[in-house]
Amino acid sequence: MVYNKSTAVKNSLRWEVQGLANGLFMVDTFFLISGLLVSFTQLRQLDNSNGFFNLKRFYFHRYIRLTPVYAAVLAFIATLWPYIGTGPDWHFVRRMSKGVRERWWTNILYINNYVATTELSMSSPLMGPVECWYLACDMQMFWLSPLFIYPIWRWKKTGTIWTAASLIVFLTISAKAFIVHNLPATLTPLGRPSEISRIDDYAAAGWVTATLIGLTVNFGMAPFVDETVVPVVNPFIRVSYGTLHHSAWAITIGWIIFACTHGYGAYASHLRKPFYFTEYVYATTYLGILVIAFVLAFVVSIVVEMPFLNLDKLLFPNNSKASKIKNSVTS
Repeated sequence: MVYNKSTAVKNSLRWEVQGLANGLFMVDTFFLISGLLVSFTQLRQLDNSNGFFNLKRFYFHRYIRLTPVYAAVLAFIATLWPYIGTGPDWHFVRRMSKGVRERWWTNILYINNYVATTELSMSSPLMGPVECWYLACDMQMFWLSPLFIYPIWRWKKTGTIWTAASLIVFLTISAKAFIVHNLPATLTPLGRPSEISRIDDYAAAGWVTATLIGLTVNFGMAPFVDETVVPVVNPFIRVSYGTLHHSAWAITIGWIIFACTHGYGAYASHLRKPFYFTEYVYATTYLGILVIAFVLAFVVSIVVEMPFLNLDKLLFPNNSKASKIKNSVTS
């Protein structure tokens, strides 16, 4: 759908556009933030409940928090979406709608990234919304999170070692997948105050290291995108980048979160005035879509999400508030 395809391909080989062309790993930012939020919240609740882990509440709240809105969007895609427009490429929309009607149950169960994966391609007549892989991965990691959160709360060092060992196992499995299936490196088409204070000496080194890691992840594949220059990517580079770049990006974002929450932020404190960039058409298009998306999200949140959140509060009232009410009634 691009008139000057040769120019677009040529531009995609430039190193300075890798920030966008090789930017799919940016989604790991949200995985990390989601994991931190779940971990911090649940660790705090374990402190308040003296180690009681309400798994029923834990899982039900997550499911009821995400699924109603998710189901509403899937229902729209499956029924009304094909009828709201026309065009020479509208068959793509009809195919996606058919894919949702055929495979909606895999999305509701959050297993769509494992069921009928061969149909998740642009050429498949049953292709559903491929972006939903993120929700499936996020939910599956949420299901597994108590295996790491509770040991860390209960046993501290042992739980940390268990988590680190599990990460090594997961990375090994990922490396095996890259080796066995010959996968490409990327899928882009183109504590205590006295202890914390000791980190001051290493704050600058942390920023430098995080910056270097982030740049390596972002621009690491730039020398290999042009097949006329590099016909074959070194297998070690392909497997190591493919296996490690997600975790490396999480480390980069993790440092930024840690540094900023402990007063080591540099860029925000340095600014003297607002910054801006040009690329007018791209920016206005992006902002227009963003505004529309927020308006639609607001409507869906009010109509679908809020009623189920209120239902969740009725079924699982806050323990501390419930106990206060009970005490006041009995007194």
